[in-house]
Amino acid sequence: MIGNNKGFTLVELLVVVALIGILSAIGIPTYNGYINSVKINSAQNSLRLIYLAEVEQFSDNGEYFKATSSCGPNSNFENLINVSLFGGRKTLVEETPNFYFCIESADISTEYKAFAYKRKGSDWFSIDQNNNHSGELSGNPVTKW
Repeated sequence: MIGNNKGFTLVELLVVVALIGILSAIGIPTYNGYINSVKINSAQNSLRLIYLAEVEQFSDNGEYFKATSSCGPNSNFENLINVSLFGGRKTLVEETPNFYFCIESADISTEYKAFAYKRKGSDWFSIDQNNNHSGELSGNPVTKW
């Protein structure tokens, strides 16, 4: 029984490796784009939550929340927002944060603007007391999100 060899030939093995390589070349960029999209949506949803919390803050106290500490990628501003605005019930900071959040205001009785800045990159989003959206994504202006 000479013709009863079991196993793969070298050509069959190379074809399988080539197919796996082609599928990886297609799948990995798609997966990375999906992950980036999820991170952006998470930051935008956090800004919407800040907007809703600010509406409640204004309704209860007649003024918007504005923290007095500095805003930046290494500040604890998100924790201040979590404690002061959300009463510790919401966490803006993820395990590996991609965006940091700030709230700025010239007059807390009439206005505020909340920002989400990408830690690595130039993308940013904002929302204000009138629920106006703005931002920049990959160098392009974004007004609707």
